[in-house]
Amino acid sequence: MTVCLDCGEVVESTILPLDLTAHTWGEWTEVTSATYLSEGLECRECTSCHAEETRVLPKLVPDEIISDPETGISLNTQQGVLPEGTTFEVDDVFDGTYFTLLNREVGNVESTMYNITPKADGENVQPDGWVLVRLPLPAGYDPANVNIYYISTETGVIERMDSYIEDGYICFQTNHFSVYAIVDASSPAETPTETPTDNGGGTSLSFFARIAAFFRSIAEWFRNLFNK
Repeated sequence: MTVCLDCGEVVESTILPLDLTAHTWGEWTEVTSATYLSEGLECRECTSCHAEETRVLPKLVPDEIISDPETGISLNTQQGVLPEGTTFEVDDVFDGTYFTLLNREVGNVESTMYNITPKADGENVQPDGWVLVRLPLPAGYDPANVNIYYISTETGVIERMDSYIEDGYICFQTNHFSVYAIVDASSPAETPTETPTDNGGGTSLSFFARIAAFFRSIAEWFRNLFNK
C-alpha cells in the first residue's frame, strides 16, 4: 500500500512475487579431476539458498606424444606435464626378483616387463600430472585376458592398473614411472624342456630369470620353514 503525502489518498500497490528460481552462484569447485580414463566433476553453490549445481568435466586429451620407434611404446600427455625436450628409455626387465614378486601376486603366468624412464637434460624425471602410456601387446597374448601391473622398484609393491585395449596396444595412465608388467592371465608361463645353453644358443634371458625366481622362492620357503 502506498499513501500520497500531499492528499493522503491511498494508492493500491501490487506486490511482485519473489522469483525463487533465481540463484546467485559461487565459483565452480573441482570435486573429481578428469583423467585419460574417466570424466571429472565440478560443483558450485548458490550463496543465497545453498542450492548446488554440478557439471561434468570431459576426459583429458593428450596434445604431446613422445614415441620410441624401436619398441612402439609411446607416452601421451599434455603440455607442461613433462619437461620440454623429454625423451625416455625402455629396458626389458629380466631380474628374477620382479618375476617372483609378480608370481606371488598373480600366479605363474606369462608376462613381459619394461622399465620406462623419462629423461630430460640427461636426468631422470617424473611427470607433474597424468601420462597415458601405450604398450604394444606381445605376440600371442590374449587381449581379453591381459592386464598391466605396476611394480615399485623402491618398495616392491605391486598394483594392478586400470587399462584398456586399443588397436593392438594396452593403454593405461600413470603419474609415476617404474617397472610395468604386461600379464596374460590366461597363459601359464612356459617352462622350456631343452637343455639350457648360453643366450646365443637360443634360450631367452626370461628363461634364466624365471629359473632364478624359482630357486629364490624355494630358498625363501626353507627360510620361513626353519624360522617358525
